[in-house]
Amino acid sequence: MTTASRFRVSTVVASLATLSLLTAAVSGCAVRVEDAAPAPTASIAPQATRATPAPASTGAPTSGASGSASNSAAQGPVATVDDDSMARLQRAQYTSSVSQSLTCAGGEVSIDSNADALVVSVTGDCDRVTILADGAIVLLPAVGTVEVQGDGNIVITASAQQIELTGEADANLVGWEAGTSVVRDSGVMNATTLIR
Repeated sequence: MTTASRFRVSTVVASLATLSLLTAAVSGCAVRVEDAAPAPTASIAPQATRATPAPASTGAPTSGASGSASNSAAQGPVATVDDDSMARLQRAQYTSSVSQSLTCAGGEVSIDSNADALVVSVTGDCDRVTILADGAIVLLPAVGTVEVQGDGNIVITASAQQIELTGEADANLVGWEAGTSVVRDSGVMNATTLIR
């Protein structure tokens, strides 16, 4: 056997010995990955925190159409959003950019995928608004219930009795301008707040 052949054989043997030692060293190690249950409410902004709702002045939620500034605390999970997120909840900056206008017919309206990435304005007397769109900016009057199923929406309502973010609804920012809202959030990375 030549010197070059012996060198190759000894290199291969050394490599196999090193691999065997590494295999033996990590054979006792185990890695376990588990999916964590989604948090009930998360914030859009990294520095956002969960706020404790203040007690309502009358003891009962105010209806969406007749909310008052003195009864402006939300019931249910509410995130305190940072200044940048709060700035995105100012209705005035979007009113001149409305690309789709809808009217509540029969007290209900659904905003579907045709409104993806659009600015949508809803008018009329709404008992229920369902948002299926993704990436939309939705401007609402006072409503009974806002249900969000889409992702990445900004929703601004004059007031709402209930705000429901379903399990499919992720990364939405929802704010109400007056009154009290009961919030139910089953999604991930959603933030809901009274607009100041």
